[in-house]
Amino acid sequence: MQIGIIGAGRVGCSMGKYLVEHGADVLGYYDTNDRAAEEAAQFTGTERYDTLAELVSASRLIFITTPDGIILRVWEQIRHLPLAQKIICHCSGALSSDSFSGAKEAGVSCCSVHPMLPFSNKFSSYQQLEHAFFTVEGHPHAVQVITDLLTSYGNEVCRIDAAAKPEYHAAASR
Repeated sequence: MQIGIIGAGRVGCSMGKYLVEHGADVLGYYDTNDRAAEEAAQFTGTERYDTLAELVSASRLIFITTPDGIILRVWEQIRHLPLAQKIICHCSGALSSDSFSGAKEAGVSCCSVHPMLPFSNKFSSYQQLEHAFFTVEGHPHAVQVITDLLTSYGNEVCRIDAAAKPEYHAAASR
């Protein structure tokens, strides 16, 4: 499955490298900071995309790995692009997949996938993902695809309810 990543910071670089090292078809990165996207692409052996539209068009699974405060802005920028049959997930511990308003109308399956791991360095934190515990919630198809992907790498994945996200995030932040 062709994977695109929006956001080339600590989480994006770490997730991308982890996926690539496990044989996933990561196509590359888009970031408003071209230098960060280029660094992430070089680090993972993938490509840098110049526009969101190019990355979305090429990808079947899209990770939004931006800071929480930017996730919904990214969604608003891509929600009117052709998304039918794609999976979009964000990596926020606080936001639920319900944040993707209009996803059903766009024909996209959305989920939230959150690794219980502090990402301290975008070029080394991927090594810790091998032992990370992930939570996932959202559309059943997206949840199943992400769960199957991560468990095939040996990760433990727990499905949670969207309504539990605030409590989960509070517990994870301690």
